[in-house]
Amino acid sequence: MRLYRVPVTHRDDGVAVDALPGVMGTTEASVARVPAGATLTHAADQHRQLLVVVSGEAVVEAADHPPVTISTGTLLLWERGEVERTRAVTDLVAVVVDCVGMLDLAGRYPEVTPEPL
Repeated sequence: MRLYRVPVTHRDDGVAVDALPGVMGTTEASVARVPAGATLTHAADQHRQLLVVVSGEAVVEAADHPPVTISTGTLLLWERGEVERTRAVTDLVAVVVDCVGMLDLAGRYPEVTPEPL
């Protein structure tokens, strides 16, 4: 599990754009709307997965990591083989990208050191 901060670009017309990393290879993107108390899971046999929090807060639990809280603007990267559970603390909206291939994080996404609960 790796956490990153999503960069935001503010345009002159007042629009803010959160940039997602480029992905080379097969991808599938979806928007997850998770009510408070519900969970998302990432199974070990799934591909790499990005979860980008658009709004809300969640607690992430993984076998090899202590639970951490994530919130708006957090990009969470799960590698194949990792098993995790993301439980929404508040209503959560997230973009979920399942991908096979390379991710272009290219230094634009500062890695965040998770703080255990």
